[in-house]
Amino acid sequence: MMKCKYCGGNLTLEQAYCPHCGRPNEEAAQHVKDMEHYKSNFEDTKSDVYEVTEKNTEIMSHMIIITVLVILCVVVFVVSARSWSIHRGLLQFDAGIRQGSYMKQMEQYLEDEDYIGLSAFCDRHYIRPYSSNNSYEKYQLLMEASGAYRYFYESLMKAVTINSGNVSILPGLYEDISDYYEQLERILHPVDNDYRAKQYRELPEEQKEAILRMEENVKALLQTYFDMTPEEAENFGTMSNAQKILFLEEKGEVMGYGKFEE
Repeated sequence: MMKCKYCGGNLTLEQAYCPHCGRPNEEAAQHVKDMEHYKSNFEDTKSDVYEVTEKNTEIMSHMIIITVLVILCVVVFVVSARSWSIHRGLLQFDAGIRQGSYMKQMEQYLEDEDYIGLSAFCDRHYIRPYSSNNSYEKYQLLMEASGAYRYFYESLMKAVTINSGNVSILPGLYEDISDYYEQLERILHPVDNDYRAKQYRELPEEQKEAILRMEENVKALLQTYFDMTPEEAENFGTMSNAQKILFLEEKGEVMGYGKFEE
C-alpha cells in the first residue's frame, strides 16, 4: 500500500489514478514501463534460450546417433568374433562325440587315396590332432601331409586354369610347392625331434604309404605342368630354395607361366 502524493489517500502500485482525487499515479506509470521492459527482455531471453536449446538438442541428437552407431559396430564386431569362436567350439565338440564315424570316414578317404578330400573333410569339421580328445592324434602326420598336398594341388590347378600368359603365377605356386616339401621334410626327416621321429616310426603302414604316394603325385604333377623329366622331378625336392626359384622360372617361361617376381 502506498500514499497519493497529492491528497495522501491510499492507493496501490497497479492503480494508474488516485481513487480519491483522480490525479495520475506517477509511480504506477513508471511501474508499467518497468514491467513492459521486463517482459520485452524476458521474451528476448526466452527466444534465445529456445534457439540455443534447439541447436544443442540437434547436436546432442547427432552425438547420440553417432554413439549408438559406434556401439552397434562394436557389438556386431564382438558378436561376429564370438560367433566364430562359438561355431568353432561346437565343431570341436561335435568332432569329439562323432569321432567314431569321423575316423571311419577318414579311413575311407585313405583307402580311396583321396587325400585332398581327406584334408577338406578335416577342415570342414575342424578336426584337429590336438584337442581335449586325442583320438585324432594318430592321424597328425597324415593330416599335415594331406593339407600341404591339397594346397599345392589347388594352387596349381587354379593357376593353370586362369593363366593368361601375361601375369606370372610362379610366386604363389612356389610358396605352396615350397611349403609342401618343407612339410614333407619335417615328416620324413625330423631334425632334433625325437617325438616326431617316433610318430613316423609308429605310423600304420597304410599312412606311410599314403604320404609317399602323395610325394609321387607331386612329382607327376611337376612333370605334367612344368615339363620336368622324371629325374628333374625326383631331384627337385633336394634343391635349395634359390635353385627351386631359378628352375621354376626356367620351366615356367617355357610353359608360358611368366617370370618369377617377388
